[in-house]
Amino acid sequence: MTSPSHSSALGDRRTIADVARAAGVSKATVSRVLNGSDLVSASTRERVERTIRDLGFATSWQARSLARGRSECIGVIVSEPFEDLWSDPTFTAILQGIWKELDATPYVPLLIQVNGPAQQAKVRHLIDRSFLDAAIHVTPYVDFGLLEALLNSGVPAVLCGQPGKTPWPAEFATVYADDVIGARLAAQLLRDAGRKHPVAILGPEDNPASRDRLSGYAEVFPELTDTPRHRFTGWDFFAGATAADDLLDQVSDVDCILCASDRQAVGALQALARRGLQVPADVSLVGFDDHPFAAEAAVPLTTVAQPMQLEGRTAVELALALISGNAPEHRVLDMTLIQRQSV
Repeated sequence: MTSPSHSSALGDRRTIADVARAAGVSKATVSRVLNGSDLVSASTRERVERTIRDLGFATSWQARSLARGRSECIGVIVSEPFEDLWSDPTFTAILQGIWKELDATPYVPLLIQVNGPAQQAKVRHLIDRSFLDAAIHVTPYVDFGLLEALLNSGVPAVLCGQPGKTPWPAEFATVYADDVIGARLAAQLLRDAGRKHPVAILGPEDNPASRDRLSGYAEVFPELTDTPRHRFTGWDFFAGATAADDLLDQVSDVDCILCASDRQAVGALQALARRGLQVPADVSLVGFDDHPFAAEAAVPLTTVAQPMQLEGRTAVELALALISGNAPEHRVLDMTLIQRQSV
């Protein structure tokens, strides 16, 4: 058994994984004990609590919460650059859903913006000290080691985003709308409208949503996988306009443009107008997201509606279930095609 002086020196560095290993239980079981869940037998609870005391883990905030109750704080983690957090309406919509769903609960959301090693270190310290009752990671595809920190700490966590080639760890709950399905809906609409010569404007190449949307488009238009017919770029208006100009200069037979964001689509609409091309008479145009300005564009945009506020609300629902000791759930939300005048 660890001596009192040794455990005191290491107390703040003990993790839930250490407690689980010493007690012969899973990290999820330790987390349930720490969160006061009823889904743990009395004998197991007693063994875990005894191990916590023996290891000196009781010096951490979360172990003391066995007696004091929860923090009633849920961390909302965003790993995108600070300026993107406020300029991209997608994040705004998801955060609105989270905040609205938490209104009727005792929990307070703590917005945590992480972009780089220095900020990561601060947040890892926050996680390691178990200040959070749960975490909602809005951008797990851009992560600076926090997924590992969340996993090791046993803090219940929900990831907002579609898994890539490597699945998320099973300990995390997930919620997302399927980008492949949404993109397929958009491309099929153009195919059904008689369009035969598409190009695609995508987001950053390292963003999983860009690749997933290209995959969905290519299920209907396989030629879109050819580099001349797609461009990876930013999600904003200027990026959309620049990419549209480049594609129209390089590809002579364009009769439709698939954009991976509504902001890109508005930029593409402006590029088409400068060339005297009419939408949809000459070129059809489809966006993605269904942000409010899509319906107010010079030509109202057909777009794929993502249920972003619902995603935020669902993330809270899943987080509260984890706090209560329930097993992680995985929700896939439906995309909807909104048809307007651009097709």
